[in-house]
Amino acid sequence: MPRIGRRGPSSSPWGPAKAEYSSTARGFRAIVRPVMLFERRSSLFRGAVAASLFGLLGLGCAHAKIARTDIDDTEENRAIIKIVGAYHTALEHLDADELLSLVSPAYYEDNGNMDASDDYDFKELAANLREDFAHTKAMKIDLRVDAVEVDDDEAYAELFYTYHAHNEYPSGLKWESGSDRTRLRLRRTDGQWLIVAGL
Repeated sequence: MPRIGRRGPSSSPWGPAKAEYSSTARGFRAIVRPVMLFERRSSLFRGAVAASLFGLLGLGCAHAKIARTDIDDTEENRAIIKIVGAYHTALEHLDADELLSLVSPAYYEDNGNMDASDDYDFKELAANLREDFAHTKAMKIDLRVDAVEVDDDEAYAELFYTYHAHNEYPSGLKWESGSDRTRLRLRRTDGQWLIVAGL
């Protein structure tokens, strides 16, 4: 039972109540009419049932996930994941031609800043890839897709990766490791998704 306190017996949130002295409690204690208490319990019960039904309906509408990801299993998301998988394979195989086949001729990277000196387009990307791969003897990459968003013909994939590379330097071969995040931006042109930034 709720304490009436300074509100007085007539201000109970469950309607009028009478009060009596209690030998075991100080001051007044509300005695709510049984019918009002029953109505309150019924209201709570109806609310609980409604919430349960809403939860079940929500579960019925939930998307399944693409294997080994938290990405909703939709046709468009699968198409993006497929491009990411092909990109991953091309990197590990040091296959510049295969990787560039996934890239749009409209590719342009601004590195997220206003300094145009570090920007590069498809032509410069191709030249840099071929040069880098020529000096890399082996590459192992563990890649995780953290998010995919598709908005009409534009999309992005948030990636986290770790790499181990055996690189050639004038001083000799050297193993190098590291990790980073990148956001691949993609655009659908003539029904084909291609990477337009993020490499």
